[in-house]
Amino acid sequence: MNTIKVRDLMAPFSQCPKVSEDATLRDAVLSLEATRLKDDPWEYRPRVILVYDKNEKIVGTLRHFEVLKALEPKYKHVVESLEPSYRDALKTLDPEYDEVSDQKVLFRLGLNSGLVNSIMENYHLWNEPLRELAKKAAVLRVRDIMSFPEEGEIIDQGASINRAIHQLLMGNYLSLVVRGPDGFQGILRLSDVFNEACSAVKLSELLEKSWNLQAGWCQCIVSILGYYKNKFTLDG
Repeated sequence: MNTIKVRDLMAPFSQCPKVSEDATLRDAVLSLEATRLKDDPWEYRPRVILVYDKNEKIVGTLRHFEVLKALEPKYKHVVESLEPSYRDALKTLDPEYDEVSDQKVLFRLGLNSGLVNSIMENYHLWNEPLRELAKKAAVLRVRDIMSFPEEGEIIDQGASINRAIHQLLMGNYLSLVVRGPDGFQGILRLSDVFNEACSAVKLSELLEKSWNLQAGWCQCIVSILGYYKNKFTLDG
């Protein structure tokens, strides 16, 4: 049985919107919307916005996480106020921890509801209407809010889909960046992997029924051959 590879399910970068690092958040959102409408306006699946520099080289990505976090700039104060012992704990959880990725690690820790509410109140997060926050964030430069994939968000195009599922689950990612021989090639979306898994679940029952049907026919053929074998033996 052939093993499904990441390359079989990935969305190539040609299907992803692209913006300059000098563009604004508004430009990035409009690019994302234009790409969706160009494909299928009734279907929405997460896409990474690719960020390129003046030499047309991809230097970062902009995902849902970065876009939403950009709306509330006070999140950076939460990380800045962390005690040294807490930062050490983050480094223990993630050996590649640095000042750039600390917010990602913080958001993946699965904090209890009491602490989540406390952080929101103490740092006055989201205390303005969404439209006001969006108006301020719309003019932010992409270079200031973009990120670069962590090692855990990168997977080789020849890896099995099983390994990809493991990485998606362990990192709580919506997508992975796919790496090929010549650099990054595309993204693997959680939605596409989920659809493939659902297809496998449905197919398993069909395969079982097919196997039972084949087994039944084989038994029938064996019985017929046995009947004629006995008949010819008696007649002879």
